[in-house]
Amino acid sequence: MIFRSRRPRRPLRPRGPLQSLNRAQRLFEAGQYQEAAPIFERLAEGAAERGMWSRAGDLALQAARCHLEAGQVEMALQRGKQALRLYGRGGLIGKVRSILPRMVQALENRGYHAQAQTLRAEVEARLADLPPERRAAPLGPAGRWPVFQRPGRAPRELPAQCPSCGAPVRSDEVTWLDQTSAECPYCGSVLKATEAGK
Repeated sequence: MIFRSRRPRRPLRPRGPLQSLNRAQRLFEAGQYQEAAPIFERLAEGAAERGMWSRAGDLALQAARCHLEAGQVEMALQRGKQALRLYGRGGLIGKVRSILPRMVQALENRGYHAQAQTLRAEVEARLADLPPERRAAPLGPAGRWPVFQRPGRAPRELPAQCPSCGAPVRSDEVTWLDQTSAECPYCGSVLKATEAGK
């Protein structure tokens, strides 16, 4: 009788970023905001370490949403400011200008009026301190329209969720690559738009 030696089992690999993102999205959708927030925070840190400023900012912003939904307004403000700093570090001033009003509105909708006005004043003061050439919104990758502006022709619809990572997709939060495709702000996958109503 021949005995075969058993191969040692491979140790389990740590979760990859996409798996962690999927898990965080599922937790967020299930209303488990306190469990989802640290995952988004770790993913934001990893993206920032790689110089992926837009992605890092988007993930920090999602962590801020988690904290706000969980009623942790101070943590939400910290993560929201972190997101804006990451966008600024990447030169994404147009993205800062686009997201700031929504952040302020989210705070005001929950009754945090003083915090909302303080945030607006702080960010607008920092934007005013920028040199004039950095204040303008940079053009998007296609060079045709500003970052975060949807193409103006035929109405197009994006999928409600990214097929790759499961993140929610909003047409005003994506970077449009051309008339029919946009980039997922969380995982970078290309999303195809279809004509409205089809």
